[in-house]
Amino acid sequence: MNQTHLSQDAALQILADVSQIITTSHNADETLQQTAKMIAERMRVDACAIYAYDAQENQLRLKSTIGLVPEAVDAVSMRPDEGLTGLVLQESCPLQVLEMHRHPRFKLFPNIGEGVYQSFLGVPLLIYRRAIGVLTVHTLKRRSFSENEERLMTTIASQIAGLVSKALLIKELDSNTLVNLSYQAPQTHTLRGQGVAEGVGLGKALVLEQGSMEEPVRTSPWSIHEENKAFRTALDQTIKDVLGLIDRLSGLVSPDEAAIFHAHIMFMEDSVFQEKIEGFIGQGNSAAWAIYQVIHEYLVAFNNIEDAYLREKSQDLKDVGMRLLHHLGHGFGEIIDKEGILVAKQVLPSDIARIDSTKIKGIITSSGGFVSHAAILARSLLIPAICVSEASLHEIHEGDMLAVNGGDGSIVIR
Repeated sequence: MNQTHLSQDAALQILADVSQIITTSHNADETLQQTAKMIAERMRVDACAIYAYDAQENQLRLKSTIGLVPEAVDAVSMRPDEGLTGLVLQESCPLQVLEMHRHPRFKLFPNIGEGVYQSFLGVPLLIYRRAIGVLTVHTLKRRSFSENEERLMTTIASQIAGLVSKALLIKELDSNTLVNLSYQAPQTHTLRGQGVAEGVGLGKALVLEQGSMEEPVRTSPWSIHEENKAFRTALDQTIKDVLGLIDRLSGLVSPDEAAIFHAHIMFMEDSVFQEKIEGFIGQGNSAAWAIYQVIHEYLVAFNNIEDAYLREKSQDLKDVGMRLLHHLGHGFGEIIDKEGILVAKQVLPSDIARIDSTKIKGIITSSGGFVSHAAILARSLLIPAICVSEASLHEIHEGDMLAVNGGDGSIVIR
């Protein structure tokens, strides 16, 4: 069995060379090909391949290779449940196989030229814990790769993952906006904002028209007893809703992040908070107006806090107020059950918790910063999010094709 170990200096030089290739080349295909060639030479393997995962087609497509059939590039693809490469994508972790042909997941793709190789090492290309491709190496003779070599491959994969992700994004953007080759390609327009949750996403703009927290009618035709009863019913229903959100998030985010909503319950169960509302109701005001007034007073107090982190928590209180008013018949925009990029003036923590992250590919809003609970939840659910000015938000229209990058805060409109 063949064993070849790289020195630490050699490994560091490989990483430096990969970085050099990425920063000096402006063509994604060329960069991936140069990277595959360099890995094969420096790691003394007989083949190296880079695959990109197209989520829309549910296919892993060969994007570059040294040692496999060159004509297979962009021509050969496989499902994630096929072959060893698919297994790496499915499990999102490295896989080393001493004898490929003996592995139960081995599948021979005749047009790719893998059949002559013995050993296999594959690592996923990850973008914020989401696999978007696979980097593989093969050897003609049986070879056991060291832990250091596996770590090196994983580090290289992290370097090229961003490049593969951008290439996939451009491909999707082009395929979704190309209507007729006889027409001039549509112009793109770029907006800049603050990235609050990293990641990239592509989709049509889903503009959410929201109701604002406007002041309800103060007077009420109902008795104080009936208004108090309406408040208590809304309170119980809102607490029930929040407990449901906590259950929904279980397993999706950490207990600390799910605990964000325990703060909502603490607000509602606070005796001073309840007494203030009941005090206004006792003066003959409607339950809805009483809730609005107390929430408004608290929000004013929050806005006077100098600490930005604490000031952002006003969104949690506003969330509570909106939910309470909702159960008193004051509706506001619901999260859209469509696929695309959600565009809204504000996205509250409970909105994020109700989002289907398989459909919503990104969030653009004009309120809430990096430390807001909505942003924290977006990061946990791996949903790219960007905060822009209201003027920029108004430049985005329903159905616009958008590419968002939560890392640098850029939004490309086409």
